[in-house]
Amino acid sequence: MSIDYKELEKFLLAELVRLDDALAEIDDGNFQPGDEGWGKGEAYNEKEVAHRNHINTREMREDVFSALERIKNGTYGLCVKCNVKIDEDRLLARPYVSKCVKCQAKTGVKFHNEGVKVLPFKFPKPKKTKTINGNIVI
Repeated sequence: MSIDYKELEKFLLAELVRLDDALAEIDDGNFQPGDEGWGKGEAYNEKEVAHRNHINTREMREDVFSALERIKNGTYGLCVKCNVKIDEDRLLARPYVSKCVKCQAKTGVKFHNEGVKVLPFKFPKPKKTKTINGNIVI
């Protein structure tokens, strides 16, 4: 199986739009340590959860944007740390991943599905798109 880069790019562009919409809905609210309940060990603190969601969504958006840039410059699928080819199953499971398993493990950060066997994946069809001046608009 090989990656269909046109479908991948459409999927990532749709994901970028979805994440932008999510960021617009998440109120970052300029949360500050010391705000009521901040960091006091409560199991659930609405401000902290909203703040963490904002950070996670923004980081994922940066990863998706970076993947689109790597597709454009021809380096998609190569680890940004060691330049080794990233396993295709890994790319299909998480299309915006930038590191091979070995380099990802060195960061100490695990994705929630790391090490899970991945079934064949087809990129979902994005919303209808149109082209303006050669750029895809969703």
